[in-house]
Amino acid sequence: MNPKKLIWQIFPPLLLVFVTAMLLLSALVANRYSRFFVDYVSRELLLRAKVLEPELAKLIEERQWVLLGGIAERLASGGDVRVTLVSLQGEFLADSLGHLSAAEELAGLEEIQRAIQGESLAVQRFGFTEQREMLYVARPVLIGVHPVGVVRIGVPLDYYTEMLSWTRPAIAGLALGLGLAAALASLLVVRRVSIPLEEIQKQAQAFAQGDLTVRLPGFESLELDRLSRALNLMAKQLEDRFETIDRQKCEQEAIFAGIGEGLLVLDPEGRITNLNPAAMEILSLGDAYKKKLVEIVRNPALETFVQKTLLLETPVTAQIEIYQTDKVVRATGTALTDGKGRQIGVLLALYDLTHLLRLENVRKEFVANVSHELKTPITAIKGFVETLQDGAKDDPAELERFLAIIARQTGRLEMIVEDLLSLARIEQDGFEQAMERERTDLKELCKGALQLCQPNAKAKGISLILEEGEPHKLEINPRLVEQALINLLDNAIKYSGKGKEVRIGWFRSNQNWSLEVKDQGLGIPVEALPRIFERFYRVDKARSGNDLSTGLGLSIVKNIMKLHKGRVEVESQLGKGSSFRLLFPLD
Repeated sequence: MNPKKLIWQIFPPLLLVFVTAMLLLSALVANRYSRFFVDYVSRELLLRAKVLEPELAKLIEERQWVLLGGIAERLASGGDVRVTLVSLQGEFLADSLGHLSAAEELAGLEEIQRAIQGESLAVQRFGFTEQREMLYVARPVLIGVHPVGVVRIGVPLDYYTEMLSWTRPAIAGLALGLGLAAALASLLVVRRVSIPLEEIQKQAQAFAQGDLTVRLPGFESLELDRLSRALNLMAKQLEDRFETIDRQKCEQEAIFAGIGEGLLVLDPEGRITNLNPAAMEILSLGDAYKKKLVEIVRNPALETFVQKTLLLETPVTAQIEIYQTDKVVRATGTALTDGKGRQIGVLLALYDLTHLLRLENVRKEFVANVSHELKTPITAIKGFVETLQDGAKDDPAELERFLAIIARQTGRLEMIVEDLLSLARIEQDGFEQAMERERTDLKELCKGALQLCQPNAKAKGISLILEEGEPHKLEINPRLVEQALINLLDNAIKYSGKGKEVRIGWFRSNQNWSLEVKDQGLGIPVEALPRIFERFYRVDKARSGNDLSTGLGLSIVKNIMKLHKGRVEVESQLGKGSSFRLLFPLD
């Protein structure tokens, strides 16, 4: 199908109709003109015959044929008009042409017969006597009411034909001109309709291409104006709906991309059609679009879960271990359906349980460690108390020794409780915001920690050395940072032998200020370094029973540095010692 413009569908038929109508009108006018001419000539001829009727009737009655011929010639007026007089029996009486009509069969002519019967009649036919097209008019000649003969007047139609030869082209030309004028007018009318329609079509194409900001103007035609208003309203509604859809799409994409859970959308064949960054991280995926999940993630449990989700219409939940990333996830699969209820895929939600499980393990380990750390001194205290109750209190030497042990274990309990309270206070919500800060001189801070640890160092024969750096003040909480330094110094003293040195100092490195504690102690195994900041973790568990430390010191140090937006670094070599650095960001 080859569509055409509206103007070429309407204008040619209208032009054809107008031209045809005008041609028919010209033919009708020419016919009416011809009939008018015939009627007019017939009336004139009959009137001329009626004027001479009395004289003709008298001569016919008196049988004055010669005089009748003269009257016939006079009636013909010497022109091309032919006058013939006929008796009631159809016999020739006289003629303006003389006796040429005597040979004609006048009685059989229609106009003669009708005139004999008392009626007037006009006929057109070819005259054999005249050898031309003629108009004959016949009427009876009456005396009173009685006919006595017939007078027939004939006029050649040459003049009429000549008149029509120039009137018909004029009429046809006029009709054609009127038709063309009407066609031009119709063209203008069609253009007045087609131009707005073309404008509407142009704007409709703009709407189809997504440009909904343009608006159609108003039109003079009520129907076109209503159409324009309807299209403008449609464009406004579509624009609003598209804006709503775009906004919802952006919101959904932001939620999809920003949600912590891993989300994947699979088609009915198990191919990935969409996934968010969390899913890519959990499953360690790269370019996975349109790839089957079970082919790029080799995990039997996940494969079984996906197949089960594709088969069932109800949500499916399972806990799956992802070997590629050492993660454990809680997977939930939900079938996706269209408006007709047909399944179009599934949505997989992967919630990473790794951190929670790790926290749960830490919690269990913490409870076990706290129980162990509390049970050891409590068991010792209880045992010595029972020994004293059994009679050892009566021995002054044993009493003194047992009381000293009980006091030492009580001190250990006190240290554990104080460290737990310190750790709980540091980790509680809002502590960082409420923490007071002040500009503190690093030299004074290190000297204060050094002085507090001096008695323990002196008791073990260890030298504490202050290595002064560039004078500087930091915006910190001095009490907490001093506690961190004391914890590091205590550990250094505890694990260093007699005659060793422990150094404390400060310096600027890269984008940080560093407070450093170095010892010449036993050192820490490489495999233990990642865990030394865990609560209650000890490198040498065999010594924990005789160790008065709580196992919380380094964990407290780590949390204090977190409060100051800093971090702790450690370097250690077995048999050579360890170096701990507290790194504070530059002011």
